[in-house]
Amino acid sequence: MKTLHSLFLILTTFTLQAQSFPTETIVDNGPVEKRINILFLGDGFDASEQVFFKTKSQTVANEIFEETPFKEYANFFNTAIIQVPSTESGVDHPATATDVTEPAFPASTKNTYFDGTFDGYKIHRLTIIDNQVAAFSVAAANYPSYDQILMLLNSEEYGGSGGAIATFTIDAASTEVGLHEMGHSFANLRDEYWAGDNYAKEGINMTKETDPNLVKWKSWMNTNGIGIYQHTGGGMASQWYRPHQNCKMKALNNPFCSVCTEGIIDKIYSLVGPVDAFSPIGNQEFTGDPMPFSLDLVLPNPNTLKITWDLDGIVFAQNKDAVSISDFPTGLSTLTATVTDTTTLSHKAIGYTFSTVWTINNKMVSVLEQNTKLFYKVYPNPTSDFLFIEFDGDFPVKETSIQLISSSGQVIFSERKQIQSKAQLQINTKSFPKGSYVLKIMRGSIVQSIPMILK
Repeated sequence: MKTLHSLFLILTTFTLQAQSFPTETIVDNGPVEKRINILFLGDGFDASEQVFFKTKSQTVANEIFEETPFKEYANFFNTAIIQVPSTESGVDHPATATDVTEPAFPASTKNTYFDGTFDGYKIHRLTIIDNQVAAFSVAAANYPSYDQILMLLNSEEYGGSGGAIATFTIDAASTEVGLHEMGHSFANLRDEYWAGDNYAKEGINMTKETDPNLVKWKSWMNTNGIGIYQHTGGGMASQWYRPHQNCKMKALNNPFCSVCTEGIIDKIYSLVGPVDAFSPIGNQEFTGDPMPFSLDLVLPNPNTLKITWDLDGIVFAQNKDAVSISDFPTGLSTLTATVTDTTTLSHKAIGYTFSTVWTINNKMVSVLEQNTKLFYKVYPNPTSDFLFIEFDGDFPVKETSIQLISSSGQVIFSERKQIQSKAQLQINTKSFPKGSYVLKIMRGSIVQSIPMILK
């Protein structure tokens, strides 16, 4: 289920009074309740500039989904715009910043709908909207299924900011700035340049930890340029570290680093899953004819989803979105369809797992679970000393069985634990013979088998 917006209760009163504005879907990839919905708003575009605002929004949206990992997961998103004309064209520039010699460009005051302005918090290029309540109210009244607001400000000067609403101008770097600010607003990424002591905080891509074995991105260490790099600048900069030297969260016109890419994919899968629908639904009687079971999937591009079907724990089909069963066992049986994203863009790839479970009791088929998530990381692979398994998901069954099985079928490690939504398990593999293994993770009806190498 998608998360509720934190301001929902506060904005209910405003929503009832909010004005209706022309709203248009730019990209429709499916039902809004099963997609992540990106909403473009504009400030400082007068009535005559609404076509320009729409065109610019479409251009930015197209370019966002040409960037990894949004490109690979574009099918998981819808995009829409709301055309909200301002009385005047342009945005405020009070010329009150303390980080430049003002006025860096002519000071101005504009009558706009959302009160967009430069010089936010005395920082010249920090563009914000002073009337966020109006933005949330307009969005809730006209496109209530939104997940992320992108606010375009009508100025050709460079500027942007993160926060609950990603804000950026229409200058030449608008898409790059928008992607950077989405990193903040959508995925809660930190800046990888030194933004100042007030912005330093533990996060996906920022830490004070310097131990490679403990740093939160340890599964990526020494891969794709990931390391532990000290921030530079004044104040407390020397106490903080970032994972990469050339990430988009540090400087524009770079890709997102592997740590940030994984963080964005984590956010995507925290909001939606790849199973759009399944059949049968509800209760259905088995008549003795082959009964079809199917999944309707949202596919990444390239498609990295793998499908496993098992009946009472025995796998009988793989990588098919539909199967038929003609002979059910006597008594109570369980059919499970497990969908796993195996993308190499994340080290949680083998753990982005979603299951749909049917129970068959005599002749009656019913749904037990729908789209249950199980996220985990397994690293490093190959390994020579320790194997780490990190769990993070909403799976209702806490009892977890972990086995490490040799190529000859010998179980050389077995453990059963009660795993909560977030936990880490460490396996010392130093004494195990070198070779090929299978790591088997079992939670309820979901069984995952992962090839492993011990070296």
